[in-house]
Amino acid sequence: MYVKGLDGRYLNTYERTIEMGENNRAFVMDWKDDSSIYWAYWHDYLGGTVEYEVDVSDVGCECAASAFLVQMDDGDCSWN
Repeated sequence: MYVKGLDGRYLNTYERTIEMGENNRAFVMDWKDDSSIYWAYWHDYLGGTVEYEVDVSDVGCECAASAFLVQMDDGDCSWN
C-alpha cells in the first residue's frame, strides 16, 4: 500500500500507522502511482465494516479532525 498526502505537508507512515500533520489529507493507494485515482484503494463496504483508531489527543481545541470514505474519480473528486 502507498499513502499520498498533499504536497509540502507532513505525512508519515510506519507499518499500519499513518501520522498526518495539520491541513493535510491521506489517500490510500494500492500502488505508488499518483497519475490517476485508478490506484486508490477500493473495497466494497456495502454490508461490511471498516475499523480504525484515530488519536486526536494532540488536536487543539479550535481545530477539526475527521475521517471520510469517499468515492473518487478523476473528474469530480480527485486529489487535484
